Amino acid sequence: MIPRPRMLAILIGREVRRLRKNPSALLLLGMLTAIAILLSMSRPGPKPQMTCWVVYTEASPWTELLKKRAAGNPRIRVVPMTEVKSLSDRRIYPPHDCAIEIVGQVSNLPVPPEPDQAGQVENLPHENKITVRFFYPGNDPNVIASYLQWFWPATTEHFGSTAPFAMTTSPITGASRAAVMDRLKQSSITELMTEELVATILLIIVLFVTCCHLQVSFVSQDRERGTLAALALTPASTSELLLSRYIFHLALG
Repeated sequence: MIPRPRMLAILIGREVRRLRKNPSALLLLGMLTAIAILLSMSRPGPKPQMTCWVVYTEASPWTELLKKRAAGNPRIRVVPMTEVKSLSDRRIYPPHDCAIEIVGQVSNLPVPPEPDQAGQVENLPHENKITVRFFYPGNDPNVIASYLQWFWPATTEHFGSTAPFAMTTSPITGASRAAVMDRLKQSSITELMTEELVATILLIIVLFVTCCHLQVSFVSQDRERGTLAALALTPASTSELLLSRYIFHLALG
């Protein structure tokens, strides 16, 4: 039997009147709506400034020069690699920070000669170069540009215009499951409760209350008060009774 629009309108109107006579349901929906409005009006706090971690495997005059240049700048930390927590072959940096990893024996590194009159420089074998890895958060490598402007002048002062580096640049992604779990253990509940997570939880609560809890509660009231049997004796069909409830609670949600 095809549901009749007029009968559906009458049954939906009945649900609306029942909701208006239920103070606890109105109070709960009003409270959830107020929380949603306050959440939508809130603004995220200022994004924390990025810190650049310069880590090295071996101390050298070059790393001491980097420390000297970084003195007084709280956004740059030059530390041994042993001071940074690692899992497997990965270093774990705080969220939103970048890193410059200096991997190799800097003290035994031969310094390449300066360019000749023709501008040519003798290339060092790859095994004689030191590995320098640049890591940036997110998808934009330009976010570390200000730190590179600090890094390269100090490096040029020590090595000259030709630094014997094997360089790579990559985003801080692809962390292992163990690294992710370790970061979660180090984070507080406040850090994990982002605005998006709170909004998602609130949405799930609203949908559950309006689409499930109220519907089950109203059906239980009909059965307790004996109105469910009376509804079955009306001209409304079972499909119309069910469809009207679904439409009302889905629209309310």
